[in-house]
Amino acid sequence: MFRVSFFVEEKLLGEAFKRLAGIARNVEHAYVPNVEPAKGPQNVNGHGVRMSAADAQDLIMKHLHDHKVPSFQGPQMKNVLSELGMPTSSYSHYLQRLCDAGRLKKGKLTGNTMTYTVVK
Repeated sequence: MFRVSFFVEEKLLGEAFKRLAGIARNVEHAYVPNVEPAKGPQNVNGHGVRMSAADAQDLIMKHLHDHKVPSFQGPQMKNVLSELGMPTSSYSHYLQRLCDAGRLKKGKLTGNTMTYTVVK
């Protein structure tokens, strides 16, 4: 048996735990602050600026409007998130928050997949 330690960005932590779930024993985690600076815009001190939830919603909606997407099925949100460099494992969370904010409307359920309509 071996012990393996590795660093992972917090946005990828869930995916790392999912992949280790069936093969690892006694999985432990500890937060290590500022191992790498955040990517994206820089503030005055040169440190990365984290994106707020509202900024993420605005970015997603801007992408949908720019590509003139009138409606889409839920799993297609993974493609949008990957194009924006965001984690695809949380696509349902983004869909739920955008619906709660009134920026998307749920449409009809086709099989197991919900259709979402972009609110203009």
